[in-house]
Amino acid sequence: MLRVVLDTNQFVSTDGQALIVMPSGGTNRREKFEQALEDVNQRYGRALKRLAQ
Repeated sequence: MLRVVLDTNQFVSTDGQALIVMPSGGTNRREKFEQALEDVNQRYGRALKRLAQ
């Protein structure tokens, strides 16, 4: 069972054959991603730029 209630944030999409229901994540998830991206760029930025060339 999905246990979806009226207050549940969700993302609904389809791939043409199946209906896909996922948690929407919210802003906290985005903030964590942005912080992790910043940390990776600070730590490995020079190496990543060299790899990109």
